[in-house]
Formats: sequence, structure tokens, C-alpha cells
Amino acid sequence: MAAEVPIVDLAAPRDELVEAVRAAFSATSNAQCPGMLRLKMSARHAAQLRAVHAESRQFFELPAAAKGEYLTAPGYPSGPHRCGGYKPQKAYEDADGRLHMLNEWFVAGCPRPIDRSIEPEYYDTEEGRHFFADDTPRNWPAEVPGLRPAADEYFLTTERVCFQLLDAFEAVLGCEPGELLNRARREPFYVTTIAHYPEQSVPPPEGQMRIDPHYDQSFFALVGTCDAGLPSGNLEVRGMDDEWREVGLGEGELVLNCGEQLARLSNGMLHHAVHRVQNPQPTAEPGSTSRISVMTYFQVDYDAAITPLPSSVAASGIPPKYPESRAGELILYTDPELSERLGYDLEAQNKMRIAQGLYDEASNMMAVAKPSDYTEVDLDITTKTLQEAGGVVGVRAAERTTLKSIAPQRTSRL
Repeated sequence: MAAEVPIVDLAAPRDELVEAVRAAFSATSNAQCPGMLRLKMSARHAAQLRAVHAESRQFFELPAAAKGEYLTAPGYPSGPHRCGGYKPQKAYEDADGRLHMLNEWFVAGCPRPIDRSIEPEYYDTEEGRHFFADDTPRNWPAEVPGLRPAADEYFLTTERVCFQLLDAFEAVLGCEPGELLNRARREPFYVTTIAHYPEQSVPPPEGQMRIDPHYDQSFFALVGTCDAGLPSGNLEVRGMDDEWREVGLGEGELVLNCGEQLARLSNGMLHHAVHRVQNPQPTAEPGSTSRISVMTYFQVDYDAAITPLPSSVAASGIPPKYPESRAGELILYTDPELSERLGYDLEAQNKMRIAQGLYDEASNMMAVAKPSDYTEVDLDITTKTLQEAGGVVGVRAAERTTLKSIAPQRTSRL
């Protein structure tokens, strides 16, 4: 089943672009693909995507030992975001004990050096040193000298598109001028990541996916590929009816996935896109199940407040659904040890993710894209905790939304 993802032309005048984004994210247009739209690229941008695609394929075709010489900095994705390199991500083991790669990444960092003299206190906090510890040089493969210039050019053009979209979202959400743009006024810690989904030579285990169902913790993500015409193994989005649909991209298009930060700022009016990549069955046609995707995860400054905007609260007609967080806190959620060291409130973060319909109380990822209310979830969990402790009798438990659990998949990692 194919999703009817709305398309927006990035070359349109600003007012037309804003109205197109507004229409694309209306409840009617976005029910099949919440939090997602397609973007028509400029000819120059599309050519840059093709160059990254071609150069990165040369890299991924290198022997495993050669690729292993260019590993990314330790700790990625929660480590220094500006340092690039190779990241073997996920594999599965067949009945004969052989590992089969599901996905592998090459992370391309920001090509600009940091000017720490402009606002040194931003870079000199513990968080700042974590995100901007870029003394380690980006790890470019000598065997593919064209990858670095291609990735750098693509990054800079995509960055301009990100700010074009940030401006459009400002208008769509009715913000004060600069209310979103001022959250991203310093050096970025976002990156372009090139994902490779290799050829599948054996039938995968039932339920084994290249990318499990998830949402992005970023502000939004832009994903491009030159392999959109493949018969299987493409990006899928979960609709508001809980059905999975394949996202078809045309030549010279990107897909935009709303992330958690944008969903919270909109007070739940914009949804974070829940998506996955299926693991296809082998085919007789060589190369038909190999795929490359070029992903840019746009982030605001790590200390930017992520809380429902006044305009979003007014437009939604309901009180703020989520208390204030900071962007860095959301990005580092997957690193509990670091989060605790930085003083982040992981208990509050857990409750907010339960409210957003993507985790249960045991931290199992859920499949439902519909957000609920943090305060109701907070009340329910608190009530349950007190009742289990025998401290309170007769306290009303909040009405809960039934969530469908996704059973965790057992995988081997390289």
C-alpha cells in the first residue's frame, strides 16, 4: 500500500511555500502519513544528492576491513556530532551462524570550523564540550577521494533548505518572527548521515527489519535517495489508522520527517513521523535490494527550550501538553549515563515519551503515532506507583490509551 504523501516545491515563493506546508500538515492531508511530506529539490541540489549517492556506494563496496579503518568517533550518535566516519550499525545471524548486514552508515560532519570566540560559554559547558569536541578530524576514506567534496557541498545546500523550512514552520505555527530561527543561531551539531542497506542474499528472519519502527528525536529530518524505484525495502510510514504504507519518492525529491522537538513545540498539532524500513526478500536481479539513503537530521541549539509555543497552545485550544525540555536533553535521551551526569530529568523524559504514544512504562517502543497528554500520563503513573506502595486508596487513575506493543527483535551487531 502506497502513502499519498503531500509534495511541496522548495522553489515556490515564500508565501506559496508556507501555504503548501500548512495544507500538507492539515489533518485531512496528513492522516495517511502523519508528520511527513515530500519536497521537490532544485536541479543543483538533486545533482549533489546523486553525487553523494555515487561516491558513497564506492565506499560501501570496499571490503569490511578497509571500511573499518575509518570508524566514527566513539559514542556516536550521542558523541561529538561534527566528527564523521564509518559506523557499522546492525546485522542478523542466519541458521548457519553467518552475519548478514542490515544497515551501515557513514557520518559526514559539518565542513565549517567552529569559531569559539563568538560565544565561548556555549561551547565550554559540559554539554558544549560533548557536542563540539571536534578536535578529532573527520575520517574521510582515502580510497574514495570524491566523497568528502560531494558530502560537503550537499550538506551546505541542505542546510539552507533546513533554514528555509524552519522559516516556513514559523509562519505555519503562527510564531513571532524569529521564534524558531533564534533557536538555531549558533554552530550546528546536526549531521548528514549516509545509510547503506546492502543486498540481501538469504531470506531474512520473520519480522527482521533494516530499520525498526521509530521516530526521530531531532527537529526534523530530510531523507533523499536515488534508489526510490526499487520494488521492495523502501521507507514506510505509519498512518493514523495504524496501517503501514510505503513512501514513494520521485526523482529529485526529499522526504521530511517531523521529529519529536517539532511535535512538542506545536503542542501535538504536528505529529512526529513513525517510520521504518522493511528487510526485503532476495530477488534474482542483482542489486535490486541494495539501497542508499542520505539523511540530514536538523537540530536547534542544544540549550534551546522545547516547550509548546504560545501560538500553538492558542491554536490547539488546550493547555500545554508537555513541560519544558531542552534540545540537547532530547537528543541524549538514548544515553542514560551521560544524561544523568548532565543533570537531565530522565523520569520526566520517560513520561513524556509514554504520553507521545511511543514507549510504555517498561521502555518498550510502541507502534502508535497518536500523542496523548503528559499530565494525564503523569497522573496515571503516579497513581499506580502510590497504589502499589499502598499509600493511597481510591485515587482516580487517568483514562489510558491502549497501545500496541512491538516485540523487540533479537539482532547481532557487528
